[in-house]
Amino acid sequence: MKPLFVLLVILMIGDIFITVQGSSIKIDIRSEGCNDPGKTPNTCGRAYIKVNDVEHAKQGRGHNVVVVDAVTGIVEHSVRFDTHGNSDAGNQLKGFLNGISGDKIVLVAVQDEGSRYVQTAFDALTRMGGYDLGFLDYRGSYALVGHPGDQKPSYVTQVQSKSGQGPSVISMTVPLTINVIDERDDECEPDTF
Repeated sequence: MKPLFVLLVILMIGDIFITVQGSSIKIDIRSEGCNDPGKTPNTCGRAYIKVNDVEHAKQGRGHNVVVVDAVTGIVEHSVRFDTHGNSDAGNQLKGFLNGISGDKIVLVAVQDEGSRYVQTAFDALTRMGGYDLGFLDYRGSYALVGHPGDQKPSYVTQVQSKSGQGPSVISMTVPLTINVIDERDDECEPDTF
């Protein structure tokens, strides 16, 4: 009964975001460059993006991206941009990332090599919470847990390593949020005394 009372009070307060206690998703990201020690055997590296232990990465060369709704925990998109072999992939990655809005969790992992054509997407990756993106070198590894909002949640983080110094790994539990919107009429009668 107490949690219901708290929710009712919150509904009365207004338009806020809250964390639903006990509601979270488990995220595991692993970015392997081709020269990294301990990479997946007999490969030039793999990208792993798991949500609640389910693999969602396309596992192709370049930037693998998975988008999760931060309220429901549902995976909405899984795409891959060959930022090594496709000269337009950076622009495509930029367009995709810039099209993400709202309360979303954006997961990124580079597989094998992703530095050649990514420069045009630096601003879009920065918008998600990435930083120091010029650090990524040929066959370096890169992992990001990002968010498109101006106010970044505390879970936003990245890990990157130079070629042969990875893999880059992120493992965390991310709390889901619920948007509570105040739908009361803002036009109130003035108080009279």
